Amino acid sequence: MRPFILITGEEGFDPAFGTANFILNRKYSGYVSAGGGLPFMPEDIRKSKQYARFADGLILTHGPDIHRGRYGRYYTGFRELKSVCSTRDDFEFTLFREFSDAKKPVLGIGRGMQIINAASGGTLHLPDDRAEVRQPALSEETQIRTEPHTGINSALGDKLSVNLLDYQKVERLGLNLRPAAFTGSKTVEALEHEFLPISGIGWNPLNEKYAERNHSLFEYFIQLCKGDEKKWNRSF
Repeated sequence: MRPFILITGEEGFDPAFGTANFILNRKYSGYVSAGGGLPFMPEDIRKSKQYARFADGLILTHGPDIHRGRYGRYYTGFRELKSVCSTRDDFEFTLFREFSDAKKPVLGIGRGMQIINAASGGTLHLPDDRAEVRQPALSEETQIRTEPHTGINSALGDKLSVNLLDYQKVERLGLNLRPAAFTGSKTVEALEHEFLPISGIGWNPLNEKYAERNHSLFEYFIQLCKGDEKKWNRSF
């Protein structure tokens, strides 16, 4: 039986109809389906416990920055809040706690990795709280190295060329989290939980240039959702 995979979406608004929408990049559902999973998207924070009972795994997708108050920082001006979506923060932090408590697999991508770290008591670093920070263009590639004896390494190999997504970089890792990949400047670009099937990456996994590698990542995650503990418990 295919495992059910919950994939969070972006919040949007349709001015033509005056309706609030959830938006999901179809590549996410495509990779999950190709990897053997059955994707679906959550819509109601009040059903978070039911989602965690019903689904076999959770993917927290990329999107706007999480509110700095989630990791003990503060804002100094209104314009710094323009990319924050507090309702999405509430929903995804709640979902992460439910899936973590249930010891079910979670994959965080960009923003999703930030949620995993902040929800685990970690902090994120901003180059300058008062400055506009330009995210790298998706055409820009960065070399990263994965850590031995991690699930990310077993799925993707030792070295990768990636398109980075996040600029809220990991400053201090949360409880029981370990780094799984670094840039040359030692910035953490992937992390994993030491005891649970939880991992996060800071790059775009949907670039068709790396389709084969993308399939490997999602297939690895689907195997976790099927209960293959050997896939993630690499350090024992």
